[in-house]
Amino acid sequence: MRFLAVEGDRLLKNTLCCNLSAAGAMTKASAAAFCKAQDCDLAVLDVNLSNGNGFDFCAEIEERRSDTAVIKTSCLKTGKG
Repeated sequence: MRFLAVEGDRLLKNTLCCNLSAAGAMTKASAAAFCKAQDCDLAVLDVNLSNGNGFDFCAEIEERRSDTAVIKTSCLKTGKG
């Protein structure tokens, strides 16, 4: 099974990739390039990418391969603690 972690936060991306033995991408463009080069069975997708809309990218994943499972994640930083 191939996993792709798309996460804008480098530490979180590295943690996901290490724990899932996944390929990782920090931008929509690098994730799209990965998906064009090879298929993945599961994508863990940050919907708040700084350089692209994660929901739009989810639709792109579904268009390429409708059987890819997607887990959408998000985190809003409030500046508190």
